[in-house]
Parts: sequence; C-alpha cells; structure tokens
Amino acid sequence: MKVMSKPVTKIAVICGHKSPFPYANEGKLANYGGASRFWESVIKHANETGYNTTHEFHIIGRTGSRTTENVANVHEVFSPPDRSIYRSEAYRYALSLNPTAIICEHPSLVPPDIADFPVPMFSRVVGYKYKGFIREGVHYFTNSNHGNRHYGQNWPVIHQTTLLDETRYKEKKNNYMIFMSNLTRAFKEKGLERAIRLSALSGKPLNVVGPWGDEGRKAHERLLYLISEYNAPVTYTGAVYGEQKAVEICSAFAALYPIDCPEMGSTFAIECAFSGTPMITNANGCMPEYVRDDETGYVLPVDATDEDYLDVIACAESATYGLDPADCFNHATKQFHPAKIARELIELVESKV
Repeated sequence: MKVMSKPVTKIAVICGHKSPFPYANEGKLANYGGASRFWESVIKHANETGYNTTHEFHIIGRTGSRTTENVANVHEVFSPPDRSIYRSEAYRYALSLNPTAIICEHPSLVPPDIADFPVPMFSRVVGYKYKGFIREGVHYFTNSNHGNRHYGQNWPVIHQTTLLDETRYKEKKNNYMIFMSNLTRAFKEKGLERAIRLSALSGKPLNVVGPWGDEGRKAHERLLYLISEYNAPVTYTGAVYGEQKAVEICSAFAALYPIDCPEMGSTFAIECAFSGTPMITNANGCMPEYVRDDETGYVLPVDATDEDYLDVIACAESATYGLDPADCFNHATKQFHPAKIARELIELVESKV
C-alpha cells in the first residue's frame, strides 16, 4: 500500500538585516533577542499542531553558523547593511521558493508594491514605531492586546514565546532577585535605576543580567555609579546565554522589573514563568497580559511607590505568602507554550491562503 505524503505549506519568513538567529563569535552567542527565540521555537513545534499538512519554514536573514546545525529550513541571505537593498534581495529569494505565504518580522520589511504580490503577505507587529508602515492588503498580527490598543486595530494576537530547552524549572530558590535587559534599554525603558534603589532599600541582592547595549561603556559606567551611590547589593553578571542564563533566572526568588515604558511583549516574563520565578512589575503596557497577578507574579499600579514595591518584595520572599513556582510554570505551559503559539500562527496562515 502506497503511503501518501502530507502536502507542504511553505512559509517564507523575512527577518531583519541583522541576525535573526545566534551565531558564533569567539565562542559567544550574539544578537539573540526575543524575535530569534520566537521563530526558532515556532519552527521546532510547527508540525505538532494537528494539521494534515507539513509546515516548512524558510527563515531569510543574516543568520550565521548555528542555524544549519540546530534549525531546519533556514536560508542565509548575506547582503549590504542598507535595509532597502536587503529587502529587495530577501524578497527575490523568498519568491524563488514558490511559498504559500510570506511573513515579515516587522512592517517596515513589507515591500511598497504589496498590491502586486502573488502570495498572501503577513507581518508581525511587535513595536511602537510602525504606524507609518501599515498598509492595506497585509495580514497583520501583534503580540498583545496592548499592541492593538496602541495601533487602534483588532488584529489577531499571537503572544511571544520562548525556547523551552533554554529554561529550567526550579522550586527551591536562592536569596536574590534578577533583572534582565541590555543596559541601554534598561535605563531608558525598563526601570533599572529604580530596581537598584529598591535593592538598596530592601537589602535584597539583585543580579543584573544583560549586555551593555548601544551606549556601551557609558551605560555600564552609569550602572556602576548607581550601585555605589545607593550602596546597593547589586551584582552585574553581564550577557549570559543558554544554561547559565536559565540557571540565573530559575534560581532567583523573584524577577524585579519596575518597567517604565508600555512594552508590547515580554519574553523575559515568559522565561520567568517557565522557570517558576514570579515577576514583580507594574501594569505598564502588556505586563498584565504576560504576568498574571497573584499567580505568576505581582502586577502593581503604574504609579506604585517604592513602599508598594518593598511590600511586594517582602511578600515574594516569604515562604508563607510567596507564590507557588508550580503555578507559574503551569500558567506558562497553558498560555505561552511554543506548540500553542505555533498552532495559532499556522491557523492564521491557513485561514488566509
């Protein structure tokens, strides 16, 4: 009896002209943010969705060495750094694949002549700066209801997710909190100075994890100055990846994240939940959507005082009043598991092709 193979839905994903996946750089991983983890996790789980179709993803971008070893169906497009030149090269290659659909990682990658495109075009919207790039004829989706409020839209919501093999679940916690972000964004948007001050006021150690960011040495020097100024028990670990990053997150009794900008998505919150580590944050942007108050963390009002945060830090550390790590993990599994997110993405594509 002849076994019939499943039909193939071929999806080309156009990522930015920077690396969408990690690459080897003197033994270290580089440029590996939330978008990278989103697409790698979706690819790994794309054929666990129950569809009678094989979903083949082709990630187009400057990818580097790790992709051919760990991620299937990835094509490297090396091009000049100019984004407009990169975009034309990327689309030329995408169309040569005869794809069922094309997905852009962000709206500025959508070509201007979208009306003439021969296949359905999708775009992920995960930032605030794309209002001028929204066009008719593109199927947009965003990673939070807050994103829809920002753009005044009613797009499908497909939440952020992450790689499960880069998280570790741990019930017994150590006596420190964790803050994770690149330092430049941490000072501009993530409330790092306040986190340092709260560490000093509470006396609880805080581990700051992340690369320097665009401002480089300036951001690092500011961090060291504030640690000294507040006499805070803060340690800067720097950029960590893989197993070390997973251990740092799962061992903390809480993630301290007094964010002061309305983010549209939070990979860090998802990583914490899968690790059984509650997050202390506020209701800015998407955070109430990514952190369930009194289950996977503590969501304070946007105008919360330092005293409010200190009360919650004491509660998070308490064996009596602290949250159950298992509840954090179980909620993450139901809400943000990559197989669920992959299924939602596949359903969206299948509904339009």
